[in-house]
Amino acid sequence: VHGHHVDRAFGILQPFLGIVDHLINYSKEELKDRVKEITGGKGVDVIYDPVGGDYTEAALRTMAPGGRHLVIGFAAGDIPRPPLNLCLLKQCSIVGVFWGNFARANPKVQMQNMIDMFGMFEKGTIK
Repeated sequence: VHGHHVDRAFGILQPFLGIVDHLINYSKEELKDRVKEITGGKGVDVIYDPVGGDYTEAALRTMAPGGRHLVIGFAAGDIPRPPLNLCLLKQCSIVGVFWGNFARANPKVQMQNMIDMFGMFEKGTIK
């Protein structure tokens, strides 16, 4: 997802600004600088990354200590190879998440996860 694709996706997401706290158009703003600004320099706790590609390393550099970078997929086409010393320096983890496989292998756990998640959503704990 590069250039005009990012702009188009960003435009599509604009109506969700009432739901999400922030959108970052990383084709027009420096991802690391914007994340520092938003988080007061702390960094992010969780990155949900279904895209991979060129921005994986940049996203990993925005991690807070103890954060988790969730690898969901590779929509960009390229499987990234971030420098693993970033995990050491940032004290963070890269976690592979194959949700479909997990749900098939653990249907009861998955059902409880969904119940818990929607409960948190209803209480306003997450949005």
